[in-house]
Amino acid sequence: MQKRYKLVAMGGTFDVIHKGHLALLQRAFEVSESVIIGVTSDKFAAERGKKITNDYDTRISNLTKLLNGMSKNGRYEIKELNEDFGPALYTDNVEALVASKETA
Repeated sequence: MQKRYKLVAMGGTFDVIHKGHLALLQRAFEVSESVIIGVTSDKFAAERGKKITNDYDTRISNLTKLLNGMSKNGRYEIKELNEDFGPALYTDNVEALVASKETA
């Protein structure tokens, strides 16, 4: 499959990684050469009423382990999310967002 985009963005809390996360990540890597993944900060999660099990550093560590198995050549960058749209608003070359139906 030919990549349609050079850069896409997606985001989530990634507290307990589940099938939905895996499907979104897989799709993002399928359609793009590189992916920016926003991960909700502990403060932003609390502001949104989310009850998280793992702190930000643990969530990043778990996600990184998963991504290293999914993405060869480091085709991703993780950014902290402190607002709804995160780095997609401030990165000029993001061509598309990958989101679930619920998030869209």
